[in-house]
Amino acid sequence: FPVTIHFPSGITINNPGNVRDLTIRNVNGQANFASSLNTILPASTLANLRDLSLNLPSTTFTIPALAQSTLRNVDIYAAGITTGTITSQNGAINLYSVGPFVVSGNINTLAGNIDLKSDGNLTINDGVQVGATTAGNIRLVADSYASGTGALSIGNAGGAGTIIGNGGNTGIYTLQGNSLVLGAGNGLNSSHLYRDWE
Repeated sequence: FPVTIHFPSGITINNPGNVRDLTIRNVNGQANFASSLNTILPASTLANLRDLSLNLPSTTFTIPALAQSTLRNVDIYAAGITTGTITSQNGAINLYSVGPFVVSGNINTLAGNIDLKSDGNLTINDGVQVGATTAGNIRLVADSYASGTGALSIGNAGGAGTIIGNGGNTGIYTLQGNSLVLGAGNGLNSSHLYRDWE
């Protein structure tokens, strides 16, 4: 399928309904490139998207809602991340932010693992959930080796922030950060919790 890169304005895809797997790497931090990605990624444009891989080391990126019925693996690395809702039908969700990471939409996979990592702070304003019929794991990391000031905040004034394993509670949570803050009425639901603070 034809893909057109416009510098400095961004990216367009002809016949987007034909796109199944999309991999993009961009080392330029121009905001208009990220804005063009926000335009093409939702289900209203890439209706048949399966696997998505974005490497944006110089870009602060707001991930739009990804709710394609075909969606499998989502792998995104960026200078900063804010999420919309992400629902994977059959795959893993791996999101890694060099800077602050804010989960502002529910992240759910029906099969596979969820891995959210920030070299700074990781704030969960909405839910993170592994589907009820799978045994996937959830890993939440704020500041890779707890060597800085990274804090893991689950549920603040901005949202619910409940983290839920699958229905059988066989999923494992790995939580890592200099501090863990649970908002009132929010928190974790799992029988297998591993905390790693150094």
